[in-house]
Amino acid sequence: MTPSFKNIEDSIKNFFENRISYSSVVKLLADLSNELSNSIRANLYITDKNRIAPNIFHVTVKEDNSIGQDILEKWTKFAYTFINEIISENAYKVNGPVKINIIQTADLETRFKITSNFSALHSGRTISLQNEEESEVRGYSTAHLFFIEGNHFDLLQDQTSIGRDEKNNIVLDNLRISRFHARIYKENDIYRIIDNNSTLGTYVNGNKIRSHTLKNGDVIRMGDVSAVFSIDQDNSDNRNIMTKQLG
Repeated sequence: MTPSFKNIEDSIKNFFENRISYSSVVKLLADLSNELSNSIRANLYITDKNRIAPNIFHVTVKEDNSIGQDILEKWTKFAYTFINEIISENAYKVNGPVKINIIQTADLETRFKITSNFSALHSGRTISLQNEEESEVRGYSTAHLFFIEGNHFDLLQDQTSIGRDEKNNIVLDNLRISRFHARIYKENDIYRIIDNNSTLGTYVNGNKIRSHTLKNGDVIRMGDVSAVFSIDQDNSDNRNIMTKQLG
């Protein structure tokens, strides 16, 4: 079942309790929601037994004075419910909880861009979507790096190396990135990024670092490549969006 654009628009108006005064903003949020729906259908992975839907969504929105961070944060709450309803109504399977990451940037030619992906499961099994408070999901990656270009990487290992050299776990083909630029360590569910004395340095939230304990929503910059660190947490309030501007 695919919701119509009119139904999406009406749902957004009701969700915001008709507090959005500009019809252009409502239309943009409806367009975003509709594209999320299209992204799910376009990226279904179909097996003999299941239709597996993507559960990780990276949304890049062009900076717009009429759409503030508060509106995008509230729309993200709507989007979580919207996506979960689509998955549930169509009996799709997923590899893990829905994760939405939004970035606002001036460096975008279109109004927005949406890419979707799948959590990696060690077991190779999918899960049926449940209420977050009731679900017990094991085996999927708990932390991710979302890059502005739309790629995302699950941090599955205790140590993840990042750099231009092909020996790294995450290879960034960019001349402003050092061959072995940085590494991320995981210990007891704490993630720490360490700069490997790179030429141009590693920055977190605009500050140059040598070593830094990462928090949900931190923006990492290496050379001219930026990414958002995201970690799945039990508290559903913390699953909400980290809206950051990448410089």
